[in-house]
Amino acid sequence: MSQPSTAYSGARPTVAFLGVLLLVATGACSAGPTTPPPPRGSSLERSPAPGGTTSLVFDFEQLTGSDEIVTSVRSTLGDASAVAVTLGGGAVRTVADRAGGTAVAFPTSTEVQTGARAVLRVSGPRAVVSGANFQYGVDVMYPQGSAGDSAGDDGDNLLQRGLFDGRGQLKLQVDHGRPGCRIAGPGGETLVAATQTLVAEQWYRLVCQRAAGAVTLFVAPLSKEQDAQAPTDLTWWSWSLPDRTGKLGSSTLNAPVSIGGKLNKSGSIVTSAPDQFTGVLDNVRVATLPD
Repeated sequence: MSQPSTAYSGARPTVAFLGVLLLVATGACSAGPTTPPPPRGSSLERSPAPGGTTSLVFDFEQLTGSDEIVTSVRSTLGDASAVAVTLGGGAVRTVADRAGGTAVAFPTSTEVQTGARAVLRVSGPRAVVSGANFQYGVDVMYPQGSAGDSAGDDGDNLLQRGLFDGRGQLKLQVDHGRPGCRIAGPGGETLVAATQTLVAEQWYRLVCQRAAGAVTLFVAPLSKEQDAQAPTDLTWWSWSLPDRTGKLGSSTLNAPVSIGGKLNKSGSIVTSAPDQFTGVLDNVRVATLPD
């Protein structure tokens, strides 16, 4: 894979690619080149802010384990790592990503119903956001029949730090098939959710961003033809609300960074409503943006 870019970025959308997005999402055929309206509450003309400094990247090409079961992974930047924390026979497994490399799969919905849990616990000096403006995100794909609705749970947590009832939290989730960003801090919380559901077996890039006084969720579909880590010509949908979260830091976000589920302050899996992710992840990133 190519080296990661310094922050998420993407070109302005084209009418042709938007037609592909709507065809995938609705199954409908278009008779002409007109651009349909964006989903309710979304914007088509925005893309994640460029020019940031990437502080954490997991492209899942530096793994340890056996028989396709992941025990640990190192960050592409070299100074952060993650270990697999499991319960009930759950595991993080290697699978092919959309471009011939490696991604990781978490317990399926069926396995979750029997008590299987698996979360990656991140540690290292770069596992903390810094500054007022930042981004965090992942590439995600749900297999057929799985779309962020683990049985008996409240959705899937893809990437987070901090707990809902704590002093602060960063979270990227999929709830009833719809991605969302939650950022909470001393000033309150901002929860931004998409109005459009994800389509099974389609890869997406999801980005949560706090910048320019707003919290914004960005969603873009990905194709096999696009570069695995820094694709161009993306069609970004975005949803945004004013930011009212306040200053965030290690004292506020006092739980480990987790990928694929929820961890408590000690780094163990939360057994009550663990929000277990049931799909496939790749290219986990955290970036700091200029203030």
